[in-house]
Amino acid sequence: LPGLLPGLAPDAHKGTRGALGVHGGSRTGMGAARIAARAGSAAGAGTVTLMVRDELWAAAVAGLDAQIVRGLSDGPGREFDAVLAGPGWDADEASAPVLDALWEGDLPLVLDAGALRLLGGRRLRASGAATVLTPHPGEYLSLALEAIGDRPRDGEAARRAALRARFDTGNAALDLARRFGAVVVLKNSVTWLASPDGSLAVWDGREPTLGTGGSGDALAGLLAGFLARGIPAWDAARAAVIVHGLAGRAAARALGYYDASALVPFMARIARERGSDGDR
Repeated sequence: LPGLLPGLAPDAHKGTRGALGVHGGSRTGMGAARIAARAGSAAGAGTVTLMVRDELWAAAVAGLDAQIVRGLSDGPGREFDAVLAGPGWDADEASAPVLDALWEGDLPLVLDAGALRLLGGRRLRASGAATVLTPHPGEYLSLALEAIGDRPRDGEAARRAALRARFDTGNAALDLARRFGAVVVLKNSVTWLASPDGSLAVWDGREPTLGTGGSGDALAGLLAGFLARGIPAWDAARAAVIVHGLAGRAAARALGYYDASALVPFMARIARERGSDGDR
């Protein structure tokens, strides 16, 4: 981690530590968006702004203290350095235009959960900006079928793709990375990371307590926070997976079973103490 997570300059302030925007939340998925926003702060981002549909503003702001909450009609209110989209999102017509604008934009972008279900059919980002996809196996399957041109409802194609994801995981993740020009974090008990340039990494974490609702939202927010700090996508993805995995182990030792919101302080401490800041 010291080689992946740079320390903060002694004179750093919130304006120099990166501004993260999080597009997320729905009537039934506000908890996921709040966890992701708090995880962005745990990554060391200077400010985190949660962008929600106007009618969800009251529900979002009630669960956050240090993060800014804004309705979509208000606009971001500041320039972001990176954006996360998808935690708690409904994959519906209201979310699609937001994703369209982000995909056509030039900011580093992390897509998770609901945003991944809206991704199919898009070409490489014209801007070439850094992009990270964080699918779990089910989300991976639909993306993989789209990437190879098979029909999502074709049962035999789905069976082949699922087998390949299980037994040829590295190459399957690489194919997806090249199709979308994105770093891919294929989450599972063993997590594979793939880059369009052919780089591969694997985290053999095997921490089953991380298999709880909201854990992936915590990972996505952490990763996006690292991007907002200016860390390159491949380094940010590897660092986030390591920190998230170690936080799961630490939380299990301290708490036993836990809900995903409990990961946030553990991630914050590990990112600070095991990054290069911890060498001071």
